[in-house]
Amino acid sequence: MTKSDFFIEYYREVHGDSGLKPGRDDEWRLKECPFCGDDRWKFYYRAGKRVGKCYICCEERKGYNVWQIIGALEDVTPAEARRLHIERALGEIRHAVPGELGEQIAAMLDKGKSEGERRNEVALPDEFVPVYDKRRGKWSWPKYLTERGFERKTAIHFKVGWCKGGPYAGRIVFPIRCDGQTSFVARWAQDQSLVKRGVVQKVKNPTDSYHAIILFHYDEVKRFCDQAALSSKPMTVYIVEGPTDVTRMWQNGFEATVGLFGKTLHAAQIKLLLSLAGDVRFVMMLDPDAIASAQAGATALKLAGAEVDVAVLSDHDPGEMDAAETMLVVSKAVPFSGGSMLKSRLLAKISKKIA
Repeated sequence: MTKSDFFIEYYREVHGDSGLKPGRDDEWRLKECPFCGDDRWKFYYRAGKRVGKCYICCEERKGYNVWQIIGALEDVTPAEARRLHIERALGEIRHAVPGELGEQIAAMLDKGKSEGERRNEVALPDEFVPVYDKRRGKWSWPKYLTERGFERKTAIHFKVGWCKGGPYAGRIVFPIRCDGQTSFVARWAQDQSLVKRGVVQKVKNPTDSYHAIILFHYDEVKRFCDQAALSSKPMTVYIVEGPTDVTRMWQNGFEATVGLFGKTLHAAQIKLLLSLAGDVRFVMMLDPDAIASAQAGATALKLAGAEVDVAVLSDHDPGEMDAAETMLVVSKAVPFSGGSMLKSRLLAKISKKIA
């Protein structure tokens, strides 16, 4: 049976079956080319790669990505085709999954809707001191960064700083820039036993921030995807929980990594991910202790038409792994095919851990 994907489902729903026929493996043929109009079944679409090619009008190029194809069929730009698909997919997801998982997904997507057009426009604390002062060429390096294995290039890239006084005293500050929004996360960097005893919060967010609608390191990853799309290169984007996970992934060579600020993927964050240009595959770095959230997030992305792999973490979170450990976990990532598969893999991992 020929492999299908969201484009084939879209084509059948909107344009019917008469101009579509399956080939071998993941190959489909369209009777009429969306670009030149030739109607001799010369347009081939590969569901596995999400690329189409007409052997009449694009002999000299690699082909068209899925958003260019949908845009040509709908007579809109590829960006508009992507936006329309995202809106339609998010509206349908809540009705696509029955039972408890469906309720989890609905709750996840609903979070943030009541906030209307809320945006983050939060400035850094007045007491913020950059780890590296570029103008003066001087370093102000907290001991915590050494303990966490930070390298200087990482601190410079992420513009990390810290606060010696004020409401965020004793905390490392990670600035956030995402899709025109600004905020920050302040992580406790002193005696960690105070966190374990509940004396201080591990992470402190600004009171006027709302991080369910943004992603950490998003602007940089968007730039990577834009550059890859220009040369029709596929991109892999890694999804982790927070800033320290992102910074370590970046330091270990996995630069296209974004952070959720928690274990749950929300509707606005899904929109940001699906808005990344080009042929993007997502790898969710999953915590065995958060099965339900991981299952809901991966399912929502998959239903929205994204290609999703899952990589199950072992004893360490991404913020504590070295390059070899990160490579090992990523190398074992598998295509996500549904909640039951994810649950069984995570339960197996937990059982092995307990044993």
